[in-house]
This record gives sequence, structure tokens and C-alpha cells, in this order.
Amino acid sequence: MSSCHSLRNIGVKPSKIIPWDFPYEITPSDFVPKSLGDASVHARNIIYVGRICEVKGVGDGLNALARLKQTGLTPHLTLIGRGELDWCRAEIHRLGLDTQVTLAGGLPHDQVLEKMRWADVVLVPSRHAYPEGLPLTIYEALTVRTPLIISDHPMFQDKFEPGQDVLMFPEQDVATLARNIEALLTNAELYRTLSVNSARAWSRLQLPVKWHQLIKQWVNDTPDSRRGLLQHSLEQCFYQQQRLSSSRLQSA
Repeated sequence: MSSCHSLRNIGVKPSKIIPWDFPYEITPSDFVPKSLGDASVHARNIIYVGRICEVKGVGDGLNALARLKQTGLTPHLTLIGRGELDWCRAEIHRLGLDTQVTLAGGLPHDQVLEKMRWADVVLVPSRHAYPEGLPLTIYEALTVRTPLIISDHPMFQDKFEPGQDVLMFPEQDVATLARNIEALLTNAELYRTLSVNSARAWSRLQLPVKWHQLIKQWVNDTPDSRRGLLQHSLEQCFYQQQRLSSSRLQSA
């Protein structure tokens, strides 16, 4: 939806924009909610999946770990992805995190999902300057029911209820990120809440039109298929939201 609104903002007619999504083979119903358990906070695992670079907030995550280390908390961070690996290794060494951070490189998708389910926390610290959509990492963390800590990137805002679906911190705010990590890894009730609510958050992100359906209707190009596409256009989404808001106001 955020990408569709961006198209509208640069002049594309809302009636010609159709929000779509890929079909998912697995859903949150395939996984039970997670609990924090009794393991020491020092044995906890955080995972990041994405491009390894400064603008994706990787350095902010490392600095948050360094801040936590000063207080005696030493969770482990696994970084999965390709990118500026030499820069990242230098930062890890500079911050004294050599034993706390693993650079795993790129991994096959099935292994990434396994790692995300295994981890205690999934971190998405993107800075506003990075041209995000809504990362697949967020979808998949919600799918495997692993609690998320995310930045307040414009593409993430208004999609989640902080403290209920995810924990959210202002971009580049290392101190708040560190506090969020500590809170999530030491508060069993908060942890359980985010994991349980991940299914609800995932459901809110789903779109009615899937990629294969969109292509089929577009290729068919019949009056019925055109109507089918139009009813799911951004223009119709806007009208539906307006009607919903109006009915809520009237009932209030």
C-alpha cells in the first residue's frame, strides 16, 4: 500500500493502481506463539536479515549492543546478508563485539526462516534514507511469531501498534534501541504479547489481490476482468476507507 500511495503522489491515477501481494505458502497459523523461557539474557539471540550497510541501520544495531554490553547485557547478534562486509567487520572489532556478533553472509531462504524462528528477536533498524517498501523480513518475522524491533521508517509507521505488535524506535536512536532490546529480552509478558499478536499484525498487512490473480485478469482483458481489477484499485480502497470512517463516526 505504501508503494501504491507513492505512485499516486507522483501523478499516477488511483484507478490505475492495484495493490497486490504474493501468495504465502506458510502463515502464522503454522507456528505456535513463543515465550521468553528461562534462559539467561546473555544467551539470547537477535537476528538481522538484509543488506549489510550503514543506511540500513546495521551500525545502529551494533552500537546498541555496545551500549548494552556496558551494562552487563550481552545478547548475540547474527547478521544475514551481503553488502559492506569489510566495513561491518571493522565496526564489530572497533566496538569490541567480536564474540557477540556473527556475520553469516547470504543464506538460502529456508535457512533464513529457520534462523528467524530460532532467534529471540528480529531487528529491522532501517534509516529513513533507505528506500524501503515493507521488507519481507517483517512479514516473515510475523509469520514465524518472533517478536520484532523496528525503526520508525515512514514505510513502517501506521501499520503497527507499538508495544502490542512490535517495538519501534526513532531512526538512529541507539539509546532507545538498546532499551527496547533490554525490555524485550527481560520482560516475559511483553515478549509473549508481541508473539501472540504477530498473527493479527500479519493479517492486517495482507492484500486481497495476489500476483498471479492480477496477471491472469490483466491478460484476460475482458469486461469482467477489468471490473474485477477496478474494484481492488487504490481509488476503490480510498472510497472504502472513507465509508468505513463515516460509519464509525455515525455510530460514535
